[in-house]
Amino acid sequence: MARMASGVMALLVATLCVCQISAYGPEPACEDKCPTCYKPVCGKDNSTYGNSCKADCAYVDVDCDGECPCDKCVCPYDYKPVCAGNVTYENQCLADCAYAVVDCEGKCPCPPKCDCDYDDQQVCGVDGKTYDNCCTAKCYGVEKECDAPCPCYKCTCDEKYDSPVCGVDGADYPSTCEADCAGVEIDCHHECPCTCADGCPDTDYSQICGKDGKTYANECEATCEYVEKDCDGKCPCPCTCEPTTYDAPVCGVDNRTYDSQCWADCAEVEVACEGECPCVKPCICVALYKPVCGVDNETYANKCEADCAEVEVQCEGKCPCPPKCDCDYDDQQVCGVDGKTYDNCCTAKCYGVKKECDTPCPCYKCVCDEDYAEVCGVDGNSYNNECEAQCAGVEVECPGKCPCAGCGYDYNPVCGDDGNTYENECLAKEAYVSVDCYQACPCGYTVV
Repeated sequence: MARMASGVMALLVATLCVCQISAYGPEPACEDKCPTCYKPVCGKDNSTYGNSCKADCAYVDVDCDGECPCDKCVCPYDYKPVCAGNVTYENQCLADCAYAVVDCEGKCPCPPKCDCDYDDQQVCGVDGKTYDNCCTAKCYGVEKECDAPCPCYKCTCDEKYDSPVCGVDGADYPSTCEADCAGVEIDCHHECPCTCADGCPDTDYSQICGKDGKTYANECEATCEYVEKDCDGKCPCPCTCEPTTYDAPVCGVDNRTYDSQCWADCAEVEVACEGECPCVKPCICVALYKPVCGVDNETYANKCEADCAEVEVQCEGKCPCPPKCDCDYDDQQVCGVDGKTYDNCCTAKCYGVKKECDTPCPCYKCVCDEDYAEVCGVDGNSYNNECEAQCAGVEVECPGKCPCAGCGYDYNPVCGDDGNTYENECLAKEAYVSVDCYQACPCGYTVV
């Protein structure tokens, strides 16, 4: 208040004072040039000067108008009390101006320092104030009134209408009222846990039949059980089959033909085979070519394939079957003019085929050169050459006329047509080699 009075006085003096400097006389000192009016200023050296001119003469910068000390603290009229050194300040700014260290927010005294863990479960104290948790309220020496921020909700529930409910916090409550009193939303109207179906509308009773063959109150309940809808209404669904390009008749185990697999399923009949009835049993035969002739005069690859065609075998071999002949057994096979081998002449005749030669087919067509190199056959007959013996089907026993004899060891060399030298002609013939010349090879040179 004193500072305000001195400020007003200075303002009054400055208003009434007219500052003038005489223009006559000798040059005055610096201060003498200053006006005599009193308009105090506070210098940076924390000294008060009569006016700013006198401060300039002292070479001191002005810190503020008015007498020292300067009052630099300007605070808003905001009432947010703080306590510093057990003194209450209207706000933080005023405490800072007083260079006071704030101990706590609010009026003095400061509350005790509490060592409470962080907990976001706010509680309302009996003093009507909200505390972070029970520990904080207790630290202030205040009893808890309810487990919620103030104000506490005064709940009175009628036990007559109790029906358990499950809250969104997963806890059971005796009634809807009790859950409301606890400030908890209801998840479902029965004891926990709630199910997916609890979220389905109670008013929707449009029954559907699921793919699992069960009836559900509505599609929502079926979805909760992860079941697709088969049809509207109660189970079972009426059987309908949409025509497709893949439809093909099937034969049921009841031996009835159905237009498709779907229609057989509708009739609850198991499919015996694809295609129209009757079913044909699958016939599996090995890939073996051993032809047989059926009574239908058709040739089948083997007896199994004839059996699969349900055809009796008439004879083995290709069709037609041979006539039945009464021939004695004879192992002298012959070759017929048809190029086929028959057991004997009787059998070939029975088939109406003439014999071409007395050996199995093919017949050996013998055309021999006129070379004369007699050989003796194993049948004891002499042949002009080896070719004629082979044409007769006789093996050669030795070169030369029959009977055969040893060649001996006499040295009368001959040169064979194979370019080899033989000790004598007999040994060359034994080797079935014709003599090229009667000397050691090569021919064409005279041996002296």
